[in-house]
Amino acid sequence: DIMNEGQDVIQVALDVATSELNPQGEGSFAKIQFSDGGVQNLDNFSAKRIAATYAQLDDTHKQQFQYLLNKDASTYQTALDFAVRNV
Repeated sequence: DIMNEGQDVIQVALDVATSELNPQGEGSFAKIQFSDGGVQNLDNFSAKRIAATYAQLDDTHKQQFQYLLNKDASTYQTALDFAVRNV
């Protein structure tokens, strides 16, 4: 597992989605840490949805999406649910 403390969730998602992290493929994941100190696993499926959703948003919504992903586990889940439904 790769720990990405203090690293932006969007960047981690892009790295995982493009397999720069964890080249093992679909079953692999990275750990992300939220602003509140909580930790979550980010799998390849979720990373691809997050990266694709982020790419489609305008700048204002990118900032909101990024904030939700980085704040805590609850807001991360809300943003991830949005990403999965919309990609």
